[in-house]
Amino acid sequence: SFVDSGSGAVWRVNADGAAVADPRGLSGSARATPPAGGTVAVGRDAAALPVRDGDGTPRTLARGWHGRDVVVDAVGRAYATEAAGAGSATGAVHVVHPDGRAVRVDLDIPNPSGICLSPAQTLLYVADGDGRWVWSYSVSADGGLADGQRYYHLHQPDDAGAGADGLAVDRAGRLWVATRMGLQVCDQAGRGNAIIPVPGGRVTDLCLGGPEGNLLHAACGGTVHVRRIKPRAAPPFLAPTTPPKPRL
Repeated sequence: SFVDSGSGAVWRVNADGAAVADPRGLSGSARATPPAGGTVAVGRDAAALPVRDGDGTPRTLARGWHGRDVVVDAVGRAYATEAAGAGSATGAVHVVHPDGRAVRVDLDIPNPSGICLSPAQTLLYVADGDGRWVWSYSVSADGGLADGQRYYHLHQPDDAGAGADGLAVDRAGRLWVATRMGLQVCDQAGRGNAIIPVPGGRVTDLCLGGPEGNLLHAACGGTVHVRRIKPRAAPPFLAPTTPPKPRL
């Protein structure tokens, strides 16, 4: 499932690839699927990391901060972004382990927004909601982050930042980014390869899914637009895969 942050609507992608409204989902501004099933959510209005297990049991995995976006890896470890607030000049990523142990990693990004893992789950990507970059971080064996750098260069309007929000990757290692100008697609080398305009303007979230992983869902102004694509999704709750080497 995913969230259109512009309208607050929660959407769920069914087994047949159709996107339907999901009023029963956990409250929050973003959600992710753990490997055991269920839902993990974060939200600016709830200083917690609520979870609904695969059997429907609700619980809280972590507390004490307001999340923006979240991704869960193949071992059940959650990574959630938090924008800068009154007590901090920079944003952060919270690494929350399956046992509830949480580690805060401060970032050089005032407004971290979208977040996702590379197909091999060795890199974590974090979007700058106010600028034109998506940052890349190395993921260590214990889930820690290192070697952060501006990596993916986004296009932006003359009068505003790119407005990067939702992120997703495909099996070839391409990064898909929801932005003010539409869906931007970047290659493994960090270059923008394409901008896909979406009716309604700014895209606030996206999902690669469907039975074959080749349906692109883009949330925009309370509407979800669906398009069949050739690339296949690389969902983080499945076993990591190594994409082909980038061709420069």
